[in-house]
Amino acid sequence: MTESDHRQSGKLTRQFRLELSKNISPEAHESPEVPEVEESNPTSRSRGFSCALSVSRPCCKGLGFNLGIEGSYAFVTLCRCVTTCPICMGKTILVDKGFARDCRQPSPRRIVDAINTAKIPARYAQASLESFDNTTGNCPEIVEVLKKWVREFKPIGSKGIVLSGPVGVGKTFLLASLAKVLAFRTFSVKFVDFFQLLSEIRAGYAGGQSESDLLQPLIRADVLIIDELGKGRNNDFELTVLDQLVMGRYNQKKTIIASTNYSLKEKPSNAQYNVDLDQDYGRRGGFAPEAFDSLESRVGNRILSRFYEIAHFVELTGDDYRKKKTP
Repeated sequence: MTESDHRQSGKLTRQFRLELSKNISPEAHESPEVPEVEESNPTSRSRGFSCALSVSRPCCKGLGFNLGIEGSYAFVTLCRCVTTCPICMGKTILVDKGFARDCRQPSPRRIVDAINTAKIPARYAQASLESFDNTTGNCPEIVEVLKKWVREFKPIGSKGIVLSGPVGVGKTFLLASLAKVLAFRTFSVKFVDFFQLLSEIRAGYAGGQSESDLLQPLIRADVLIIDELGKGRNNDFELTVLDQLVMGRYNQKKTIIASTNYSLKEKPSNAQYNVDLDQDYGRRGGFAPEAFDSLESRVGNRILSRFYEIAHFVELTGDDYRKKKTP
C-alpha cells in the first residue's frame, strides 16, 4: 500500500468511526461506548490480559476494524489490536462456561464480512446520510425519510424503496449510505449496478456458470440494492434477469432498494431524466423531449407492479450537486 493509500485509509477510517457511532441501531448496539467484556479465561485474567476491545485504543478507537479501499470497493479489515488480542486471538468470540458468544455486539468480524461482501463502490466508501450535502429541492426531507426507514428496517417483510430523480442529484450516494448502515448492523447486503450486473452475468454464462450460481447470492441476501434500475437495452434477456431477481425476493419477502434516472410518471417532462440513447434521434430531426422514457417503459408493467407492492416510491428533486463540486 502506498503512502497515499495509507492517508486515504486514515481519512475514511475517521469518517467511518463517526458514522458508526451515529447509525448503529439500539437493537444492534446498545451504546456507542465500548462495552466492558468479561474475559472467559481465568488464567488470562490472572496474568493481566484483557480483551482488546475492553478499552478504546488509538489504532481503531475501540471499533476493532479500519476502513479503506481495495480495488473498486470499500474494504474493511480487522484492526491489529483485535487480531493479536490475547483473549480471542482475532476470532472475536469468547467461550464462557461452555458457551460461545461474540465479544462485542455487533461483532467487528461480522461487520467486516458484511461490508466486504456488500461491494459498496469505492467512490462512496465514506458516504453517510449525515454527510449528504445536497440541500436543494426536497433532498433534506428525503434524507430524514431514509433515516426513519433504516431505523425501522426488519430483514423480513420490510418494504423497500425505489428512489427516482434526475442525474447527479445524489441517488447513488444515498443508496451507498443505506448499504453501510445496514452492513454496520450485520445484515447481508448486495450492492449492484444493474448494467454492470448484466455484463457479469453474460460473462458468467460464457464461463459455464449456472443461473443459480449467478443469481442466488443476490436473492438470498437480506437486502439487494440495485443502482440504475432500467438502464440497459431493455431486451428479453435483461428483463428476464430482472424478473427473476424481483420474483425470487418477492416470494421470500425480502427487501429491494433501487435507484433510477427514469421518471415514475408515464410521460415525464423533466429534461434531466434519462433518455434511451439506443433510439435513433437523427430520423426524428434531432433531440426530442417527448422521447424520454418512464420507468414502466423500461422494466414493463409486470415488474413495476411488483415494485409497487414491495417498495415505497420516492422522488428526489434538486440540482446536480456533482456540477457544484466541480471547480
